[in-house]
Amino acid sequence: MTLLTWNSAWETGVPQIDEQHRHLLAQFEALLVAIHENRPEERVPGLLAFLSDYVETHFSTEEAHMQATHYQGFIGHKAVHDDMRAQVATLVAGYIEDHSIMSEGV
Repeated sequence: MTLLTWNSAWETGVPQIDEQHRHLLAQFEALLVAIHENRPEERVPGLLAFLSDYVETHFSTEEAHMQATHYQGFIGHKAVHDDMRAQVATLVAGYIEDHSIMSEGV
């Protein structure tokens, strides 16, 4: 089952960042598959823990690269990252409070 597909338009040309993007997509895919296969209890806690940590690792890496290269769109891109950080934190907190949020409706 493939729910998410890598799009080459997302490539930055920075191998480390592109690999991290692919890894994040694969882990989000694994999360969706676990939910759609109705096996959230088995896999969701570990996947959410990984995603919570890895999102921060990736965004920090990407933001450092953008600053080092004086990327003109840094402020706007960091705002997107900050929004995604908040979404992941909300997802994790919601799951901790009520495991049923990880259902087929996701």
